[in-house]
Amino acid sequence: MDSTYQDALELAETAVQSAQTVMEHVGPERDGPCPCEGWTVATLVDKMVTSHLLMTCIMRGEAPGPELDILFPKQVAGDDPGASHAAAAADFFTAFRANDPDAQAPGPLGAPMGMTDQANLRAMDSTLNTWDLAEALGVDHGIGTDQAERVLAFASDFLPRVRTTDAGGHTRFAEADADPTGDPLTDLILLSGRRLDWR
Repeated sequence: MDSTYQDALELAETAVQSAQTVMEHVGPERDGPCPCEGWTVATLVDKMVTSHLLMTCIMRGEAPGPELDILFPKQVAGDDPGASHAAAAADFFTAFRANDPDAQAPGPLGAPMGMTDQANLRAMDSTLNTWDLAEALGVDHGIGTDQAERVLAFASDFLPRVRTTDAGGHTRFAEADADPTGDPLTDLILLSGRRLDWR
């Protein structure tokens, strides 16, 4: 098995576990703000679960239903978001591993992506949302330097291409408004268009 593929899969697993650790801090009160402009903690939590459910469908070659909308998430996390996130993530990895490492599946750029890039995309999405949720809850994000460095290496090429893709008028990732700092997680957050002073 290609080591690049295996590295990407392990990075995705690490990133999702970081997200799960923070998700366990989510309580019943989810009306507070988060770094995603216009979203509440509840919206973000639903989006994080939806991302796994959506990607599971894609990995299985199924057409996602209208309830799986990551831009305008439906209420899918339920009363126990930690359990919902864990179950959705487990289903994703099962579906992912059922594909040949050399296979391709639809990506957000409107073209097929290989499994290595799909795993890196899961890692990036989970890492960014882990930071979002930890910030909103005021807890430690648990994202290690190695994880941040490896996700940043992928995002540095990927995010500018997503940013310039027409998404129906919705800006998924705004332009970075600050110069790189040398800290990989901070630079990843800035590259994604998020603001450190979002509150």
